[in-house]
Parts: sequence; C-alpha cells; structure tokens
Amino acid sequence: MVRSRPASLHKRAGVFFNIAGQRVLAAFRGQKQIPLLKSLPSYSHVMLGLDGGLVIHADGKTVSIEIISEALRYATNEVARYKIYRRTDMTPEIGKRISDAATQYFKQEYSFLPYTAGSRCEQKGGSEDTTQFCSRLVAHAYREAGKELTCLPNHKVLPIDFHRICQRDDWNEISKAFLEEPLPQGIAEIGGTITVPGHGEMTWSEWAERSNDLIRETAYLSIESHEGAYAATQNLLSIEGLLSRSCSALFDTAKSLNLKPHTLDDAVAPRVIRVLQQLDGLLTISRLSSIDCLVQDSQLNKIDVGSETSMYVGLPSPRDIRKMQAARKFLTISTDMLLARFGLLVILAHLTELAHLTEYEKLANFRKTEREHARCFLDAVTPIGNASIYKDRDKLFVWVEEESDREKSRDILADILATLKMIELARQSGAALRPEV
Repeated sequence: MVRSRPASLHKRAGVFFNIAGQRVLAAFRGQKQIPLLKSLPSYSHVMLGLDGGLVIHADGKTVSIEIISEALRYATNEVARYKIYRRTDMTPEIGKRISDAATQYFKQEYSFLPYTAGSRCEQKGGSEDTTQFCSRLVAHAYREAGKELTCLPNHKVLPIDFHRICQRDDWNEISKAFLEEPLPQGIAEIGGTITVPGHGEMTWSEWAERSNDLIRETAYLSIESHEGAYAATQNLLSIEGLLSRSCSALFDTAKSLNLKPHTLDDAVAPRVIRVLQQLDGLLTISRLSSIDCLVQDSQLNKIDVGSETSMYVGLPSPRDIRKMQAARKFLTISTDMLLARFGLLVILAHLTELAHLTEYEKLANFRKTEREHARCFLDAVTPIGNASIYKDRDKLFVWVEEESDREKSRDILADILATLKMIELARQSGAALRPEV
C-alpha cells in the first residue's frame, strides 16, 4: 500500500483528490460503507508483490511489472510512505495462483470507469471489459486464486479497503523485513575482506553492492521475460491469423482450378505434385475418429487440467484456439483433396485412348492444361493400398461437424477413388499421355 508524495503541486493535488474521492465513494456505496469521519491512514495506491522483488500494479496508464524499489521510488522521501503486508497462510502454490491471475492482465489498459459502470462494462466494439485499476486488480487476483479478501465485488474494492483488510489477524506487516537496510558505515573495516569465486577479494560493502547489482539484473531480466512472453503470444496469434488467411486463399485457388483447369501455373503445380505423392496418407485421414490428433500442441492451445483460460485476458482461450487450428487443418485437408482430384483429372484427360471418347467430354477443360504438368502428376501418383477400406461411406469424415461439409468431403473422396481406378485401367490397357498439340 502506497501514498505517493510527488514533487509537483499538481500531482500532489491529484493524490489528495484520489484519497478524498475514495472516502466519499466508500461512504456512499451500497455495501461495506466506511463513515467519512472515521480516522484511517490515507493510501492512494496498492500493488501486488511477485517473486524476485517485483510488483505488478495498474499504474494509472496500464498494468505494468516493475522492481519494487523503483515502483516505490526508493531512496527518496517517499520511502516512508508505504506499508507491505503478507497473509499468514501464504504458500508458494497460493502465491503462484495469485501471481498468474494478476499477470493475465499484463499490458491491459488502466480505467476506473468499471467502478461506476459495472464489472462487465463494454469497451470499444462491444468486447468484454479487460481494463483494471489498482485495487480491483489485487482483489481479482486473490479471488481467482481462491483467497477472497472481501464480499465486495472486485470493481468496488478501493485502496482504503485493503488497509482495513490487512489489519486482520491473518495478515502481518513485513515492511521492515522486505527491503533490506543499507549496511552500516565502517563495516568494511570491521569485517575485513571475503574471497568470492571468480571475483577475488572483496570487502563486505563491495560484496553487498555486487549482490544487489546481481539481484537487480535478475529482476530486470525477469521483467524482460514477461515482456517477451507477452510479445511472443501476440506474435503467435498474428501468425495464426496469417496462416488462416493463407489456407483460405489456397482453398479458393483449389476450387477455382477445378472449375478453370487452364489457369494452372507453375506456382501451384508443385503443390499438386506433393499431394499426389502423399495421396495414401491424405485419404487415410478420412477414417480418423477425430481431427484433434492432427493439431500440434503449442503454447497457445495447451489446455491445463482444471484451467482453460488464456495466458492474457482479451485473447482467445486455448480451447478456442485449438478449435480454430482444427478448422484450419480441415481447410488444408479439403484443399489437398481438391488438388488431388484436380491432378488426377488432368492425368485422365491427357491419356491418349480416352481423349477421343464422347463419354469423357466432361474432361475437355482439363485437356487444356499443359501435357508436361500431366506427365509430372502421373509420375507423382503413388499406390493407395487397399481401396476397399473406403467403401463404408458413413465411416468417412465423421470428425467433420457440418453435415454439408462432411458430404462434400465424401463426394470428393469418391471422385478421387473412381478417377484413380480409371487411370489404372487405362494404363493397363496400354494408354499413354497424348502428344502435345
């Protein structure tokens, strides 16, 4: 708990009105009212301690993580204007749950609007509120960790409430123990020197200074780690979006090729070749009971036991991301099925013995493709093993949610199998690719 004492008169006035405003709001809210005349210490801000000498707090602009000594403006006259409290039943496990709940709001905007507008007030675009103010953040973190501090809803908790909470028997003040006092002057002469591996002889004061530097460096690295994790998550989500758009564009290309085969170019042909080379594996996917086994586990989609929340608020949950990735996987499979059918129809259209038959006039458009492409496709086709395993239509693509999509997938698979059979019969009868016209 902190009371700022900024140098400028303007900022000091802001602190005064912050504290006065808290007293007024607490006196007139619906529950847990605090009389205006009740004498209480005045605090304008609360922070939540993390491991490694860090704190997380809604600092008036955003939810940030800082070194506690810097957040408190240590070594200034403000050092006497704070109190640090700790629950008596705090354990590493509870502390981690509290820290995780708070860091979910890292980098989110500061706003005091929810106090009057409600905890679910809507932001731009109608999305759920993800803002925080200092006391709301701390109340939320404890409640999420199963250590509810007050019956007040999170968005109604004020710094003044935390002072009252921390006076209970299950809280201890640890202000003096938390920040170490500087070593007394003359300790170097009294204590002599010590040998530090890799650094030689040091006085006690030099050793203390070096230790503090290392602790501070570690804290900065920890902050950088939080910054990096947040940036990495944002980047990974951006990549997911780009991949989805890329898959959608390729799917549209595959559909277009089946309607206008003459538009085939050297950019798409290699993809058709790769699909035909892996045709057996592609068709086998149709017999899976679930597509989830094809979705690779990642930092974004990992669903922990007992928790399905995202790393940061405002982002899709791991389950939603996994669904999105499964949908993209289905789109990729559908694209490859269309490309496989296209490639096989190109081969069939270029086989000499079939080119003149009236019953294959539907292949006329596919004959407009280059013979070299047909030759490469024919060379790429691999055996598919036992085709009879695909006879039971009802057991194919059972993992596709939409019935219309499921039936389309089954139809494309049936086309692929029928075309493969005709190509094999044609080759057995001595058919060859017709010469270039």
